[in-house]
Amino acid sequence: MRNCQHVMGCWVTDITAKGYHDPELPHWRELVALGFHWPLAYWNTDGECWMIRDIATDAEFFNPLHDFNDAWLVLKQFYEDHQDGELVSPLAYHLGITWYEQAYNSKVFQMNLEQLVNLTPEKLCIAILKTLSVNIEASK
Repeated sequence: MRNCQHVMGCWVTDITAKGYHDPELPHWRELVALGFHWPLAYWNTDGECWMIRDIATDAEFFNPLHDFNDAWLVLKQFYEDHQDGELVSPLAYHLGITWYEQAYNSKVFQMNLEQLVNLTPEKLCIAILKTLSVNIEASK
């Protein structure tokens, strides 16, 4: 999750929470000094999972390495931040797929069935992070 903050823009806290409660954060001045901003990501000890919450939303489970819905949220945020297309080719390279540019400046990714079947949420997130030159620690 710490690596995904580079894409999602979350403020990741070490403070944990239980159930559907938000973590008990320091007072506002202390938060500002820590660099607090929305959205907030934190570890939920009851569910043993990451939660993500924006200022006007309820907390939601967030597991982009194992849930395609969350991985697509990471891809969507990546796309919104890099619409100029400069990183399209590096992303395609890290995904192991081809891409080409069509008329009217639209970009098309092309995957064969084997590539599609082997695409996992983790592979998608790692490709995005590598494209952004984020150092990724190997899983143990």
